[in-house]
Amino acid sequence: MLISAFKKLAAFSLVALVQGAQEWPVPTFTPEDLQRGLKDKLLHETLTSTGLLAIRIPTSERNDLLEGICHCREDLGPEIHGGDKILLADGLTTRSTIATATVGTDHPLSLPEKDINEKCGDDTFRSMERARDYVSQAASDLFVPALDRLIREALGTASDNSILTTRNGHSYTTISEIVQDSVNLEHFHSYSKRYSTNAGEKTPVDQALDWHTDGGLLLAFLPAKSCHDHQDRDDSFRLKLHGSTTEVQASFPENQDGEVIVAIMLGAGAESWLHTPASLKLRATRHAVKMSGGDERAWYGMMLQVPAESIVQTVPEALTFAELKKSSVHSGGRRFGDDKSHPDSVVVGSSVGLPSANNYSTPFRRRLQHVGKWLTLDSLVNHHYV
Repeated sequence: MLISAFKKLAAFSLVALVQGAQEWPVPTFTPEDLQRGLKDKLLHETLTSTGLLAIRIPTSERNDLLEGICHCREDLGPEIHGGDKILLADGLTTRSTIATATVGTDHPLSLPEKDINEKCGDDTFRSMERARDYVSQAASDLFVPALDRLIREALGTASDNSILTTRNGHSYTTISEIVQDSVNLEHFHSYSKRYSTNAGEKTPVDQALDWHTDGGLLLAFLPAKSCHDHQDRDDSFRLKLHGSTTEVQASFPENQDGEVIVAIMLGAGAESWLHTPASLKLRATRHAVKMSGGDERAWYGMMLQVPAESIVQTVPEALTFAELKKSSVHSGGRRFGDDKSHPDSVVVGSSVGLPSANNYSTPFRRRLQHVGKWLTLDSLVNHHYV
């Protein structure tokens, strides 16, 4: 079980760590596990320790959803609406981005279909839309209801079952309600790192992706794909256990024929903003991305957030999520939910009616043309995840 693995990890020698990060098998769940609570003990242990897990989603569709981003990586950039290309602070790594968002869980902003078709082809556009649907449904239909179940069980008969409040006094009692009232950010990224004088040495992409926890409640994502070779697994994702300085390499399950792997990673919001019982103290995943010269990788993720008026800070003064975002921008780009407790941090329900685990499908959600004047594409592009 996970706890015994923690003990084994704690016993690693310093020599072994110098030779390279040890592999950490990411705890993996099926839709049935999450819907029926078959692995709730493991789920609880995972969410209160590393905050990182994977879900195997059965599908009859082509499952290599990031292949098109790999092939199109040279053409991603400002020419695509919602796109951006920048050189990161290390001076070696270029990050290209297409940013978008989903209102609640089932109203996604449309991708720039015409631009993507011209630059990358129709197959890539369709794969990107499928990626969005699989990741969204893995989060909202499978993981969030399972987390709500754990929260209900932990609360028991407590008189106050509020887990988040807003400036106007509204209380949220489930993660499902919180996410449904939020605008959730999405990013397709490609990273390309050129060689330096120490070409064989793995180094952090830049300070933004050195050791940190992400803002928001949680990040649902497709584990990164290496763009070198179809069989070459991306090994750049590293994490640290709660309360430990030990670095491990996250080993996600491999995609088998007929499935898509979706990862879930808790953010600073889950650890610091939610009022969950002490018996269910959620832990944000402390992680970094490390690449070697010549590495290229593609990635997609959706950051589930909290409503703008949610109170996310009480000391030294009460701040809403919207106010925290505004102050973060004015303070030089600090990420949402800065966690000063870790010196290496640079942090800027019911299963009724869910699809059968043996017949999981992702019907396209209704696409929106806009999500409000206050949500600009610039604001989407400028928030990056791994």
